[in-house]
Amino acid sequence: MSHSLKVSLWVVAIVVAVSLGVFAKYRSFETSVMIPYGKPAKFTVKPGMNITKLADAFQCAGLLKDKPLFIWTAKLHGFTGHLKEGEYLFPAGSSPQQVLQQIVDGNVVVHRLTIIEGWTFSEMMQAIEDDPYLVHTLKDDSPKGVMSLLGHPGEFPEGRFFPDTYFFPAGTTDVDFLQRSYKTMQMHLKKQWENRAPDLPYKSPYQALIIASMVEKETARSDERPLIAEVINQRLAKGMRLQIDPTVIYGLGKKYTGVITKKDLETVTPYNTYRKSGLPPTPICLPSLASIHAVMHPVLGTYVYYVATGYGGHFFSSNYQDHLHAIKKFLHRAPKPPKDESKKRASTKASESKSSDDKSAKDKSATKKTVSEDSKATTKASESKSLDDKSAKDKSADKKSASEDSKASKEEEPKTEKSTKSKTEASKSEPKTKKQTTKPKASASNEPIKQVTIQVTKAVTVTKTAGKTQHAA
Repeated sequence: MSHSLKVSLWVVAIVVAVSLGVFAKYRSFETSVMIPYGKPAKFTVKPGMNITKLADAFQCAGLLKDKPLFIWTAKLHGFTGHLKEGEYLFPAGSSPQQVLQQIVDGNVVVHRLTIIEGWTFSEMMQAIEDDPYLVHTLKDDSPKGVMSLLGHPGEFPEGRFFPDTYFFPAGTTDVDFLQRSYKTMQMHLKKQWENRAPDLPYKSPYQALIIASMVEKETARSDERPLIAEVINQRLAKGMRLQIDPTVIYGLGKKYTGVITKKDLETVTPYNTYRKSGLPPTPICLPSLASIHAVMHPVLGTYVYYVATGYGGHFFSSNYQDHLHAIKKFLHRAPKPPKDESKKRASTKASESKSSDDKSAKDKSATKKTVSEDSKATTKASESKSLDDKSAKDKSADKKSASEDSKASKEEEPKTEKSTKSKTEASKSEPKTKKQTTKPKASASNEPIKQVTIQVTKAVTVTKTAGKTQHAA
């Protein structure tokens, strides 16, 4: 074998060995762990980034150790020209190839914002303003300013944005979000209008949108939406005022206190359907697709009235008499207290009854005590009279009789004071009392006799019957 051939073989062997070594290193790098285990890594690919700048950014973030192999991996797989900007969340344990594949596929982090069905335009704007992931660019967020910015000057924004849950990547502006919501509502409204039931009284999709907003505010039940839509249609056809409470609330704006008053119903606004006939000038909220569909396909019937049942639904009537009966049945009924509340009330009534019985027993005891004291006073008076009669028959015992009368009088005085005190206590607890004055006959000895006042107290029993108080002797 010639020398030159040997050299060539050695060169080839070296090249092959180096190539195999490099390939092994590349394969090891390609499948190695780039994102450490433990938690995912959030990373943003900025607009205009190429593969070199991306590798530099990963190195600065401490996620990449071998920049050349990373670039080589991207070139070998054809990723270099297809990198997509956005915010990414790489799973823990991801390899360089998996990271690059996610960037090429554009699997960015998405945020979400939910616009609630039945919200007003101002409530939606507040939610957009409070969202931390949207880029806020609106300088004029007034209704007129927003619609001009969206390219629809002169349009009132209420009801024109579709309520839904929207997903969006980082960097989405508030204007982009509003534009998307506006176009979604126009798409659904157009589709529903094109497939509406025949012979509907609406002259335009916008009129249907106004009615859908009222239906949205009146009920959350899917089975009642077509019925309420029909009631509105019937009342419009008969020239009746709609008398829908949510229109009153919308017209009041910030003046609404949370409860509709008589004054509120009498306040004239463009939206008060108690004071004005026909439809309000604009929608009063952002209606759901279900409400729009119900308005386009109402239940055909004769209902012109409905009243809330108090159980989450409504009772529908075709004439005023039935409506009045429904009002009496559902609005004027006595509400049933919860079980716990019933037990509490029963316990309270039992305590009141016991307290009343105790009070009655004390009153009776006081009455007996008073009568007893009065009886003692009467006995003393009788004894005094007997002493006086005895003094008249036996003139020789005048001094002795006078002495006894004086003694009897001294004994009567404390008894009378005690009786009077007892009578005062009894009079505080019992409203009905009678006073009786007894004058004993003058004795033959012409000695002065003290008057004895007897307090007779009449016991009164108080009974409560069906909310009324009755007094029984």
